[in-house]
Amino acid sequence: MTINGNSIAFTPTGNPDYEVSFSHELALSDGINTILTLAIDPEGNASKDKRSVLVDRWMPTVTITTPPDGQINPPGTTVPVNVVASD
Repeated sequence: MTINGNSIAFTPTGNPDYEVSFSHELALSDGINTILTLAIDPEGNASKDKRSVLVDRWMPTVTITTPPDGQINPPGTTVPVNVVASD
C-alpha cells in the first residue's frame, strides 16, 4: 500500500477478502493537494484511487467603508452602503 508514492504500514483485518486498515497523516499545503493511493495484492493485481483536497488557511476579510461607524440618520433616510471584501 502506498500514499503519494510512500509505503504505508497496514494491519490485516482478518477478513478473508484480504481487507486491511491503516491510518496515516499527510502534511498538506495551501491550495489543491492530490492524494494518490495504490494497493497491490499478493498476485500482483493493482488498484488505485485519487482524491483532491483543498486547503484554505486564510479567512476572507470584509470591511464596511460607508456609512461610517456611529452615523445617525433620520427615519426614512436612504443610506448607501459600500463594502470591500477579499479572499
